Amino acid sequence: MTAGILLAAGQSRRFGGDKQRAVFQGRTLLARSAQLLTDSHFAPRIVVLSGQDALLERRHRDALADLDVQIAVNPTPGRGMSSSIRIGLQAALRHAVSPKVPGAIITVCDQVFCTAAHLRALESTALTTGAEIVASGYSDIAGVPAYFASSMFAELESLEGDRGAAFLIRAYRERCRVVPFPPGSVDVDTANDLKSLR
Repeated sequence: MTAGILLAAGQSRRFGGDKQRAVFQGRTLLARSAQLLTDSHFAPRIVVLSGQDALLERRHRDALADLDVQIAVNPTPGRGMSSSIRIGLQAALRHAVSPKVPGAIITVCDQVFCTAAHLRALESTALTTGAEIVASGYSDIAGVPAYFASSMFAELESLEGDRGAAFLIRAYRERCRVVPFPPGSVDVDTANDLKSLR
């Protein structure tokens, strides 16, 4: 089955607080995003949290307590998104329900209009076309959420620093399909972003 990996170890510097536990439409951004993995029936479902602050990690675990997800901890999130991708992918392979994981969806917390239907559309496009990467299209770019076939796992694990999934999407554009997702351009970077959405 397709794995689902939610990257939630960001340090939220621009937000000025605990963005993962900020509330939108009655639920934390973290819980909302993790719920999409369960609603999409991905397995395993991995949420990567920061391990830099024990109290913050515990609060994030509490926010996920009622969800059927596996938690992976990134002890050094300051090394960039690549470190969370690597930890999430390794956790997905450890917790796989079958010997082979055909692909993984990588998503983030702050795209508040992401839906399970869109995540399933990424997976469906990959399965029907054989594309190694299926990205979301918005604001004239291709980005996350995105599906990566197992043939791309080594490339994901080799990422360094702040090079994330978008770097591979650009580098392997010829292997990529794009599913339109206009609401993907709306993300929460600052507290004012969230205030305006409310």
